[in-house]
Amino acid sequence: MSELKPVIVILAVHNGLRWLAEQAASILRQESVYVSLLINVDNSTDGSEAWCKALAARDERVRVLPTGHSFGSASANFFHLLTQFENPDRLAVALADQDDIWLQGKLIRALDILDSGGYAGYSSNVIAFWPDGRNALIHKAQPQRELDYLFEAAGPGCTYLLSADLVEQVQRLWRERPLLMAQIKHHDWFIYALARSLNLPWFIDPLPQVYYRQHEANELGVNRGLRPLLYRAQTVCGGSAWQQVTLLVETLFDSAIQAPIQPPQSSADFFRLGLKAGQCRRRRLDQFWFFCSCLLMALLRMRIRPTS
Repeated sequence: MSELKPVIVILAVHNGLRWLAEQAASILRQESVYVSLLINVDNSTDGSEAWCKALAARDERVRVLPTGHSFGSASANFFHLLTQFENPDRLAVALADQDDIWLQGKLIRALDILDSGGYAGYSSNVIAFWPDGRNALIHKAQPQRELDYLFEAAGPGCTYLLSADLVEQVQRLWRERPLLMAQIKHHDWFIYALARSLNLPWFIDPLPQVYYRQHEANELGVNRGLRPLLYRAQTVCGGSAWQQVTLLVETLFDSAIQAPIQPPQSSADFFRLGLKAGQCRRRRLDQFWFFCSCLLMALLRMRIRPTS
């Protein structure tokens, strides 16, 4: 029998008791790997903390970080996990949400791809599923574009596997720019952007490796239906999406000169950026909507001259 490949999995938990047993089982039964599962529980009221500690007590592969903190978001929880452990053996690190189900070969496939191609990061397509039995392939493996990392993630963070080098880069930025890092709202988007900004190669797997659970408590979830559409429209028109782009640029690059783009400010800036839509998003439909959002922001910033 071949030796098991070691890998670290970090699991962010907040009021996830309904799904934890199924998710943890799918992580701990991964084939051909030895999993070290590190859990952090954001203050919860449903018994999640007790359940995780009980799991750690009966399985030596599981460790729960000291609890009692309120992080307020999955991203803050994940950044805490990524910066609270040492990795002397330089193992790859996988990210896990509390409510999904992993295919048994997820980690070994990701590890083999990471090792064979010299990639710093791995992500994959997912199969979204709903309580009513519906499911759908969520395709994120379109060809990467020159600037896509500044405007979208590589896919759901629950599919990510990170090299030890990339984890160290996250930890470095957390030490050097903590005030900026604390404002980042989407850890998966940031990690992909960090890798690409350093010219570290990233692999997006067209073969889905995660059943991606959709429910009312999803922080964001699949971009389908009215609710996520309204949420994304609000983030664009309200400016918070563009604020995150600005924050990414300020965090990832030492100076404005090094950045591949300048965050748009004026009407003309947004119009020029819209003309680069093909470089900014991977999916053609998203390129169209990106152009429309830039055009809308350009119009919103136009000043109406007072009549004499």
